[in-house]
Amino acid sequence: MIRRLPRVLLAVVLCLPSVAPADPAYTFGLMEPGQLGALARSEDTEEGRGDSVKSGPGPEPRIPSEQLTARTWRLAATFSAGVVAGGYVLWWRRRPVSSFDHWSEGWFGEQTYAGGADKTSHLVLGYIGGRFLQERLEKMGHPDSRARLLSVAMVSAAGLLVEVGDGFTQYRFSWEDAVITSAGSVFGALVDAGGLGDTIGMRFGRVPTQKPDLPEGFQGSTSYHHTIDTLDVHLSGLLPRLGTKPGVFRFLMVSGTYAARGYGFVDEPSRQRLVGIEVGLDVERILREAGVREETWWGGPLLFVTRFFRIPYTAIGVRYDLNDGRWLGPDFGDRYSP
Repeated sequence: MIRRLPRVLLAVVLCLPSVAPADPAYTFGLMEPGQLGALARSEDTEEGRGDSVKSGPGPEPRIPSEQLTARTWRLAATFSAGVVAGGYVLWWRRRPVSSFDHWSEGWFGEQTYAGGADKTSHLVLGYIGGRFLQERLEKMGHPDSRARLLSVAMVSAAGLLVEVGDGFTQYRFSWEDAVITSAGSVFGALVDAGGLGDTIGMRFGRVPTQKPDLPEGFQGSTSYHHTIDTLDVHLSGLLPRLGTKPGVFRFLMVSGTYAARGYGFVDEPSRQRLVGIEVGLDVERILREAGVREETWWGGPLLFVTRFFRIPYTAIGVRYDLNDGRWLGPDFGDRYSP
């Protein structure tokens, strides 16, 4: 649900000290079991840092551990409070409070309420939230491995808290949303741990898609009719790994896409679940080579937007409609042809 997407990136750290993963930490090559408590308290242990797959060790904390702990909790609290406040102002305050309820929305099936577009949006925004938080944590002084695990914990708790809030409204608690939001942050951490951040990424996008007239008295949402989510392979990172000089191809990326059209407001025969492949401009790479730098007050936000958000009309591709088994395109992801 696009209405919940900004909120999806929220709630973790309220339960950070009580999180007790053991073996899952091995997934990131971070630490031995039992060391997460020390990690959350920003304490150093003999083996607690873990070697990242990146070249070189993570940065040493630049401030005393007590100050680092305080700053980490402030980041967590700010992140959580921002998501909760946004959720309340934009959605929850407009819905009557009810007793807690839950439901199973399903995943990507044809009969789900959004055709699975809500799930890919949760996945991508979980990824974006994790990347944002890890960067902040590393700048504070956390080693790479610690920052990865903390960012996953924060995003996971955020997604859970948002769903708990939904449970007291008409939206209802969805365990699938909580799981896939966490999965997005886990995916980002794995990409980073593997040193593949220059090659693999995800983006969230909105496109000006035409839609038919809405039914009389329509009270629902058409937000997902205008979204498209991507899994990207940057040729500037891939081709050197294959032993090829990228040349001008460094400005391009190849993406897998997912979108749903018509769900929630048209009859079933006119609904579409579109899996696509497209080639597009790597706008972030173009801007960097044009001299845009993160250190400037405007360069940082601009590079962030182009890294994580698909700019309309910068990619063209073909789509396969899972509902009726036909190919559509080539197009910019904005076409709706029921």
